[in-house]
Amino acid sequence: MSLSSTLTTALTGLTASARAADLVASNVANLQTDTYGHRSLSLSSAQYGGGVVINGVTRATDPVLTGDRRLAQAATGAEDIHLAFYKKMETAIGLPGSGNSLSDRISALSAALETASLAPSSPSGLTGILHAGQDLARGLNQLTSQTQLSRTLAEQSIARDVAQLNESLARVAAINRQIPRLTAMRQDISGLVDQRQALIDQIASIVPLREAAGQGGAVTLYTTGGVALLDGHAAEFSFIPSGTIAADSGTLSGLSVNGRQISTSEQGPLGGGSLAAAFHLRDITAPELQQKLDTVARDLILRFEAADPDTASSGVAALLSDGGQRFNPALQNGLASRIAVSPAADPDQGGALWRIWSGMAATVPKDVSDNRILTDLAGSLLRRTTTAGVSFSPGQRSATDLSGALFSLVSTERLSAAGRAGFASGQLTLLRHREAEIGVDSDNEVQALLRIETAYAANARVIQAVDDMLQQLLRI
Repeated sequence: MSLSSTLTTALTGLTASARAADLVASNVANLQTDTYGHRSLSLSSAQYGGGVVINGVTRATDPVLTGDRRLAQAATGAEDIHLAFYKKMETAIGLPGSGNSLSDRISALSAALETASLAPSSPSGLTGILHAGQDLARGLNQLTSQTQLSRTLAEQSIARDVAQLNESLARVAAINRQIPRLTAMRQDISGLVDQRQALIDQIASIVPLREAAGQGGAVTLYTTGGVALLDGHAAEFSFIPSGTIAADSGTLSGLSVNGRQISTSEQGPLGGGSLAAAFHLRDITAPELQQKLDTVARDLILRFEAADPDTASSGVAALLSDGGQRFNPALQNGLASRIAVSPAADPDQGGALWRIWSGMAATVPKDVSDNRILTDLAGSLLRRTTTAGVSFSPGQRSATDLSGALFSLVSTERLSAAGRAGFASGQLTLLRHREAEIGVDSDNEVQALLRIETAYAANARVIQAVDDMLQQLLRI
């Protein structure tokens, strides 16, 4: 081996050591970066002339582990949406006995009716009934508003998810085009791969997906339901928000992929992530709860209509009414948003308090000692009747029992959602810890740096020795 080849070989060693030290510095600097993949230098011996060849930079990864973590990430996002809704509605309905729950409002009206029945014409007693009835109606109105607000927020979440999907898929497609060019130029693409992985992680929270290697370092993305998100070209999602949603909003906008309508159910091709969960909340979960609220409102109105039978023949609304009208079975949708004390009993709306004890169809006050209507109204709330409709399980309930059943149903769903969310979150945490184990370890990096320093010093010593030999030859 000549001195020149020895020098060249040592220089390749110095170059490799310097590049390796740079990678160690990058690894340590990104110790807390979630999407950063551990870098190491890929080396091989030169085929001709000795020395070492830098083949490239290897980015540590476990595709199977990453895929499982992304699925857990999608499941966590979906379950968190369901849990947040049931928590909010459980709080809004209120625990019976808490003082401001739906059951407590019904109990307060029942107590006001019983108290007023002892002195039917007492203005204070009748005013107590009016205020208790208004408070009960307002509680159901507010629960409906909360339910429909949740639907509106879910739709806004859908719009954000769709925008995020389109933006992230377009950026991944752009990176896919860059990587083959940089690879051909023998440039380090690890930074671009990190960016692409971060973007794919964002997509994976919205729709569960699987990643597969494509040509030239590119990737293809498919949902677990088989929808192509990125296969050469990025898919384009379309969604038109409806704005504020009400109980009677009807059919709302669906979702299109590349101009074609696609199922948004949780069992469909996009099911399992936050996007499908938001659609399920908007189109199924919240409307089902609204149906239950409407059933409670219907039950209350029918109880009061039955307790004040003269209203039927005259077509007049009972004390609790559908916005001042009698109950119409064809208009039950959104009834909880319209339930109100009949204006005929409210002095502020031109009505008269005496109609509460005399009957809403009465044209003149009854005898001041006639408490039949008040007694029947109070008894109607306590009477156990079969709930109309299919929103609740079969059985006979009082008005308070029905509101308690509503709270129980929502609480049960909240507990179920909490269990699913806890499982998904625990699985996600475990998989993230396992991913971290193949990431950057500061102790290993320090040890690697010491080895690099030793190799660098050895190669530098070889160069120094060659230089001494050359100087010796020049002096001869």
